[in-house]
Amino acid sequence: MSTVKIDFELDVDADGFPPIAVESLNGILLDSGLIQIDNVPFFIEEIAVGDVVKCFKAPQRKNYQFEEVVYEGTHKSVAILFVNNSEKEEIYQFLKSKGCYCEYGEFGEFNMLAVDINDEVIYEDIEKYLAKLESEGAISYAELCVG
Repeated sequence: MSTVKIDFELDVDADGFPPIAVESLNGILLDSGLIQIDNVPFFIEEIAVGDVVKCFKAPQRKNYQFEEVVYEGTHKSVAILFVNNSEKEEIYQFLKSKGCYCEYGEFGEFNMLAVDINDEVIYEDIEKYLAKLESEGAISYAELCVG
């Protein structure tokens, strides 16, 4: 099985968010020609680590192009936008201590954390923590895939 890149087209709003028009994720090419998502998104909604997606390979493009989700895994995806960068490391360490996998990302002026929450993590604990930080003005967060 080989690792591939999958491009997801994003809808950029009038304010220029998200700050990218295409987000690429790593995936594992499965025998059936489908691809299993292998990293956590920053902007893509309804996608999480472990999901299996159907893609196509356009001749003029290097990466696969997303078509649809064919299997929803058990992981959840949350994106955090840091309003107060001084708390970045503390937030990362808390999430890591709870069993979450996190990836940092910088997109122009936006410093972010993409969070993968596996099914062994109690999501309600993470949600309460993030809601508290958001109410204090330290972060803004989006539940990309929590269903």
